[in-house]
Amino acid sequence: MDVSMRMRVTKFLLACIPIAIALFPILGCEGTSRTTPPESLVSSPSGPKSVEKKVKIFLLRGEEMTPVERASKQSGVEAALEELLSGPRASEEKAGITTSIPAGTKLLSYRLEDDTAKADFSREILSYGGGSAIVQAITGQIEKTILANDENVRKVEIFVGGEPAEEALQP
Repeated sequence: MDVSMRMRVTKFLLACIPIAIALFPILGCEGTSRTTPPESLVSSPSGPKSVEKKVKIFLLRGEEMTPVERASKQSGVEAALEELLSGPRASEEKAGITTSIPAGTKLLSYRLEDDTAKADFSREILSYGGGSAIVQAITGQIEKTILANDENVRKVEIFVGGEPAEEALQP
């Protein structure tokens, strides 16, 4: 490349730099600018907040299982079980909705093995007072809540402090 050609290329490149500098703020760089907020955030006057998701839990109206949809920061079975364990809200209680699961019960673990859900609860679940109808209501609420929040689950196994519910929850 001769000297005159090199000079023309240099002048051309020098002329392009101001154009690139002028366009950079407008076009930005891929990956460094976002025109829409991430889907996990929504703007509000007080700043960003989490998008609420929905979970379905099963509470009781009389002796009947009643589906209740709840807003939750997370989705999935674990979030649904946490909502279930929180019991009915004041507005739900006014509408006659209750739970058979004793207050203070905690979810110790949840896992999915193939199509079997395994949920382990704290021993507070044993303070239900006895009776086969209550045992059926407790296990029914848990099973229906799990099945409603994961379509891949075909079987539910419930444990209390690591012990199978069939042994721990006696009428």
